[in-house]
Amino acid sequence: MTTQARYTQLSNSREPFLTRARSNSELTIPSLVTAEGHSGSTPLTQPYQSVGARGVIGLTAKAATTLMPPNEPFFRLDIEEFTLAELSQNPEARTEVEQALTKVERTASRAVEGSGARMGFSEAVQHLIVSGNALVYVQDDLNLKVFPLTNYVVSRDPSGNAVEMITEEEVNVSTLAPEIAGLVQTSNEQNAEGAYRATEQTAKLYTHLVRENDMWLVKQSINDIEIPGTEGSYPKEKCPWFALRWTRIDGEDYGRSHVENIIGDLKSLEALTKAILEFAAGASKVVALVNPNGVTDEEDLSNAENFEFVPGVEQDVSFLRIDKYADLQVAKQLADDLTRRIEQHFLMNSSIQRQGERVTAEEIRYMAADLEATVGAVYVQLSQEFQLPLVKITIEKLVKQKRLPKLPKELVEPTVTTGIDALSRQSDLGKLDRLVAGLRDVYGPEALASETNVTDYVKRRAAALGIDPDGLIKSPEQKQAEAEQRMQQQMMLQTAPNMVNQAGAMMQKGMENG
Repeated sequence: MTTQARYTQLSNSREPFLTRARSNSELTIPSLVTAEGHSGSTPLTQPYQSVGARGVIGLTAKAATTLMPPNEPFFRLDIEEFTLAELSQNPEARTEVEQALTKVERTASRAVEGSGARMGFSEAVQHLIVSGNALVYVQDDLNLKVFPLTNYVVSRDPSGNAVEMITEEEVNVSTLAPEIAGLVQTSNEQNAEGAYRATEQTAKLYTHLVRENDMWLVKQSINDIEIPGTEGSYPKEKCPWFALRWTRIDGEDYGRSHVENIIGDLKSLEALTKAILEFAAGASKVVALVNPNGVTDEEDLSNAENFEFVPGVEQDVSFLRIDKYADLQVAKQLADDLTRRIEQHFLMNSSIQRQGERVTAEEIRYMAADLEATVGAVYVQLSQEFQLPLVKITIEKLVKQKRLPKLPKELVEPTVTTGIDALSRQSDLGKLDRLVAGLRDVYGPEALASETNVTDYVKRRAAALGIDPDGLIKSPEQKQAEAEQRMQQQMMLQTAPNMVNQAGAMMQKGMENG
């Protein structure tokens, strides 16, 4: 079976997911998952409401910032436990190793940041929210190429691991290498100069990946012809192709989206917003009714200037009204409720604050953290299926470029420090601060100082913030030395006046004897 035929075969199982993705896109961002045969000149569906679009954009920004924070490493290199125990016996050696690993973390993070991977990751997250699926390819320069659900198929084993992936790209024949463009079966026509040119301007380029044991085998074909020299392989843990999902469901090759969970609310809000807009358009139309048996001439009214006098009777003229204001209020209230529910689902801050004059900042922080925790499972999945392999691929590429030293795999292991891990640290930090603030408010600052261990508090706060406190917190020896120094200074201050008095008395006695 050719790659093109295999792609068509696997497209059958993708079709229901693609249909739902297009429906989701029409109610949020129509240009994200387009209909088959779409081009730049094809008109897009324009939704009547923008709540879905604002929600997708806002949640994309939050998820991308949480998983790949700007100017901050999203991973750390952990030392194996037994090796760490040995290094603990030699503090200087441990400090040197940790500093070296920190340099590796910063170098790898800067490489990812400088490659523009953040833009590609945000695009992938947007597709995940709307369609539930996205295929990401890490290029040699660490930039990310994103394939929407319309341009790839995937097959998974019962455990949910991808075993086959095929991408489809529409490429311009003129941009291909001559040896590849020559494989395209096109009809030729002779121009005025006697040369032949291809009438076919585009072709379909397929990339086919199949997993066999611990290796990924890859090859490319254009239309129905395999391209020679494109065969290759990747180790399973270093494959730069990732078929991502927002929510995984066992037994299904594709994931479910965030929008799919509230598609009913979005459809209802779309219908209500359309009805309200049509009512407003009808209500804003001014139509005057003139009594046909009256004495008032409608032509005189139509041609009358401002403050012009025309003959007529007031009772002959009335204006058409739509007496549906009460019904409109019911639709408006329901639309507001749907908007608030949708905004809460997208973790928008505008949905958190309740209506009231006394809404505390602490209440808003608590509700925001509660909502943010609802997508924690997605963070865990993306960190394991994408972020961790991305770190390994990045370090491997930088080692090959001799920008990083080779790290011993059995001693050093990368760990993702964003996503759910960051959320849990923020939760611990909030609880710790509330505990200290409560003790201070109830018992006063003196009781707080006498009952709490400041050193332990600083260590826990540093851990919650992801900061290494070594070297920042004073050791017991340093505290004892500073205490002894203060005692010596205090004794000198106390004994200095006596020494001055004794010296003065001795000088006075010497003068008297002299």
